Amino acid sequence: MKKILTLISAALLGAFLLAAACFFIFPLPGQIPVLMYHFVGSRDDAAQQKNFVSRESFAAQMAFLKRWGYRPISLEEYFEIKTGARRAGGREVVLTFDDGNTTFGSEALPILRRYRFPVTVFLVSESVKHGHHGSMTEPVIQGILKSDAYVGIASHSKTHPFLSRITPEQLEDELKGSRLDLETMFGRPIRFLAYPSGDLNEEVLESARRAGYDLAFTTSAKKLKNLPEGPYSLTRIKISRSSDLAPAFWFKLSGLYGAYKKSVRPSSRGAGGSAPGGPGLDLPQKAA
Repeated sequence: MKKILTLISAALLGAFLLAAACFFIFPLPGQIPVLMYHFVGSRDDAAQQKNFVSRESFAAQMAFLKRWGYRPISLEEYFEIKTGARRAGGREVVLTFDDGNTTFGSEALPILRRYRFPVTVFLVSESVKHGHHGSMTEPVIQGILKSDAYVGIASHSKTHPFLSRITPEQLEDELKGSRLDLETMFGRPIRFLAYPSGDLNEEVLESARRAGYDLAFTTSAKKLKNLPEGPYSLTRIKISRSSDLAPAFWFKLSGLYGAYKKSVRPSSRGAGGSAPGGPGLDLPQKAA
């Protein structure tokens, strides 16, 4: 019995030491998780709607980043690291919000202000103009950009359609038109794009390149189907109520979750550019 207890104790100690090593080793330098949020609200909101994170969970997640030495960076810094213009320091993470919902300003921003973490909000330009679908309006966003310099904005299309299902003319208007509309409204360059619902195909990738974006993001790796990950087909990690517990949140930060998701989809090469595993992202030339 004593021998069995000794073996069990040794196994538990070994497991603890392995878990501790993984916690501090991962993510590896250059592995930068891009986290995707949508809405922040009450516990009831989070329990009933999968795209919600409760304000308590969001506050705990931001505190986790701060406590354990993660370094939220802007998409501009992410771009520089991925293209080799800046060296990765390790434990970088990117925070993004899709849709520009009013809950960003009312629920998420007060928490982000405690830490001044850089964050990018992907905006649907027509919704911003008219306040549709719960979007923050232009005056509200102008106020946030003026008071909170660490908040950045990017495009989430004009009207949030499934981009692979519309005509080439509509596709150009959704992507290029959104960029131009947002630049006119806010007087700053719009360099990044998130595809609505993560929907993409080769034509969508090419349209994003022609529209003048530096990088474009889908959602999870499964949205890529047979496309490789590249500058216009970058994946993100969705944060929802399933990430409430600290170990689950860490797993999504670690790079291990993303590697697993990519391992269970068919690999392919061709459209979209080379895989951006580290510095030296091969960016194709954008059309004039």
